Amino acid sequence: MKTTKIIFLSFYLILGQSNFAQDWWYWQNPVPQANGLESVEFINPDKGWAVGSNGTIIHTTNGGEDWSVQYSHTLNPLLDVFFTDENNGIAVGHAGIIIRTMFGGSVWFEETSGTTQSLQSLYFIDSITGYAVGSGGVILRTTDGGDNWEQQSSGTTNQLNGVYFTDQDSGTVVGMSNTILRTTNGGENWFPQTSTSSHQWNTVYFSDGNNGIVLGIGNSFLWTSDGGENWNSKNLGSTTFTIEDVSFSDANNGIAVGGLKMLKTSDGGMNWTEQPTEILNNLNGISSIDGNIAIAVGDIGVIYKTTDAGEIWISQVKGTRNHLNGVSFADLINGAVVGEEGVILKTSDGGEDWIEQESGVTVNLNDVCVT
Repeated sequence: MKTTKIIFLSFYLILGQSNFAQDWWYWQNPVPQANGLESVEFINPDKGWAVGSNGTIIHTTNGGEDWSVQYSHTLNPLLDVFFTDENNGIAVGHAGIIIRTMFGGSVWFEETSGTTQSLQSLYFIDSITGYAVGSGGVILRTTDGGDNWEQQSSGTTNQLNGVYFTDQDSGTVVGMSNTILRTTNGGENWFPQTSTSSHQWNTVYFSDGNNGIVLGIGNSFLWTSDGGENWNSKNLGSTTFTIEDVSFSDANNGIAVGGLKMLKTSDGGMNWTEQPTEILNNLNGISSIDGNIAIAVGDIGVIYKTTDAGEIWISQVKGTRNHLNGVSFADLINGAVVGEEGVILKTSDGGEDWIEQESGVTVNLNDVCVT
């Protein structure tokens, strides 16, 4: 097999040739990939999926330590993903895209959504009944596991960003321009709710049929104790936060993420504490696996994992994100790559693995020759 190795800026790929005389590319750096990630979902402590830009889907079977790329067969950005069990999952995104798997993501296929509006969020009550919401006030419902979707009347054209149901009948949707919608009959009718705040709301969560919270952009959040019939505002602090997602491991313990911020609660969302982090890229999605373990994802493919309830977050992305400027191979297996801020990566297995070397300098390295 003849293999050609090519470098483009901050990522590294291998071009190969298959038995069918077709070319393909192997992603090399950073691992698992570098497209922005918008949402992450874990069905158990080991198995999870994340979705994002350019139809990206990645999958882990060991709690986020390693990730493999799955093929969505779309280039539309995917904005949310939901699995009802280890095999059955749905992802939604731009231009009304809905893709579905019944095989744990090994095969994904497109379903007809009936809309070209971007779908921002989805939620499944059980294995067959689910909802998707998005731009233009669109609300879609499925009662057959995602095979068919029907549009419901939301009564608004505002973008809808989050959806949550506490049972077959009772659900809440939130979105732009302080939009809060509530249904008590499975979405047959949606009624606007009022609050004392006027923010963009991005995510909603209920710990039971009565107690729920709504978060978004601003220095406050909303809470309800009567199933969403009435909403009250509470201060998050003096800083304006951009909360994109929230995930709870149980009724009390949850983590919210957005921008460069992480917030933590241990009382069901009534009080939040900002967690100190060294994160340099915006976070978009969070999945709490249990009281200690959680995975957060964000821009340019960042993946962070905590095993101590959010005290320390460790990057799960391997390799460098510095721009790479030069590459050279002495033979089929031994090579090196150099780039910005003195970065040097070395491989001794044909590019399967890259190990960062100590260059001793911080200047940009533009070329390399390995003999």
